[in-house]
Amino acid sequence: MQSKTSTNPFLYLFLFFLPTGNIYAQNFSIRGQLTTSDGGNPIVGATAILANTDKGTTTDALGYFTLTEVSSGNYKLVITYLGYEKFEKEILLASNQEIKVSLKPSSINL
Repeated sequence: MQSKTSTNPFLYLFLFFLPTGNIYAQNFSIRGQLTTSDGGNPIVGATAILANTDKGTTTDALGYFTLTEVSSGNYKLVITYLGYEKFEKEILLASNQEIKVSLKPSSINL
């Protein structure tokens, strides 16, 4: 007597498509330019980070920064530069974003 094991072909289709959910998750970028509010000059070497993540960078010689490979979601963009007020903005990232920021000089009393 032969034992015949029957497998449902739908089970194979289900298992084939199951692990593909996160493979196609989209990543986006945030690109921006940072200037001074008192003249519009580019700010070189400022720090731009997404709070509570490992994403961060500095501005280039023209004041530009780019944060890449960021998953969709809610983030807080934080930009700092010595001698200027901190900039913070909540961002809902669902596509590539561009932002222009003008930092105000901070008033430090010694």
